[in-house]
Amino acid sequence: ERLPFKVAHITQATRYAQGFKHTVIDTEARPGSEDFAALLEAGDFLVIPAPPGTLDTHALILTLEEIKAQQGEHGRGRFAVLVVKVPTRSRAGEELRDELKAAGVPILKTMVPELRAFEKAVAQGVAVHDVKDPYAASAWDAYAAAGKEIERMAR
Repeated sequence: ERLPFKVAHITQATRYAQGFKHTVIDTEARPGSEDFAALLEAGDFLVIPAPPGTLDTHALILTLEEIKAQQGEHGRGRFAVLVVKVPTRSRAGEELRDELKAAGVPILKTMVPELRAFEKAVAQGVAVHDVKDPYAASAWDAYAAAGKEIERMAR
């Protein structure tokens, strides 16, 4: 209720999407093949959040394989990976980004750090820039930078 944007259940998304320039659909971690096909067909640009970590990277590989299969079938679906939950005292984010870039996977330059401000925002039901936390501004800046980069890539 206190977020600066409309939030709707997926079943209501098409009704609300018509009045907005941008629509974000947050799905489960690994949607099924039919859901992936629908997302790639209906969406202009798919952002795949990927935390660095062995299990997360395995799930990312499966996701990228599914996208490749769907693109082969339907010829649609522009996408990029956004590295998220990056530990601040580790090179894990840079290493994952470099590996994906070397493999030819479209990837955003922006990385989102792992900060408690995000957890506080979820718990309070507000945007991260409205949280009383010393890192709230940094958290907001990371997503704002990602948003600008996504807009440029989606053109």
